[in-house]
Amino acid sequence: MSENNPEQPGLRATFHIPFYDGILKQCEIWLLMIALLVVIGASALNILFRNLEWAVWNPTIVNQVVYALTFYLGIFGGVIAARRAQHIGVDAVSHYMPKTLRRWMGVLLQLCGATACVTLMILAYEWVDAIEHDEFLVPRMPIAWLSKRLWLWPMVGAFGLMSLHFVINSLRFGVAAMRPETATSNADKDIDHG
Repeated sequence: MSENNPEQPGLRATFHIPFYDGILKQCEIWLLMIALLVVIGASALNILFRNLEWAVWNPTIVNQVVYALTFYLGIFGGVIAARRAQHIGVDAVSHYMPKTLRRWMGVLLQLCGATACVTLMILAYEWVDAIEHDEFLVPRMPIAWLSKRLWLWPMVGAFGLMSLHFVINSLRFGVAAMRPETATSNADKDIDHG
């Protein structure tokens, strides 16, 4: 429920977790920015080198790395969306619900998201664990940093982070729903009139 965004002062103020709201949040943003810059830079240089016919690097390896990082841009974008509770929107109906009911609906949706992500994390772990150690992103190129297992482990971590965000958000929505003073905070008044 996007209008109950825990990033807003009214809900974030329910409780603050220094590591979670500070360091972890910045690490996620920086990881996403670095991956985006690498994808854009490597793609641009690959096109340039291919058109100028310069054999500076192996374009097959660069393409595989760009494909993998592009996949992770989507996954870690989902991590940030889960942190902000902007992944599920039921805006058509939620405007007619009382604020407390909206908050409790937010708790329910966050817990459903956490359950789904824990399931996906377990399945991703089993899938990555089943991959042979001699499988590589580029077949017939046994380079250690191109190991398929190495490039797939971040997916397990991403689903774990999403689960964590869903649980924290459900707690924040629950605390906000139980405190009537946060249900009528300035942030909520801005949403209603904005």
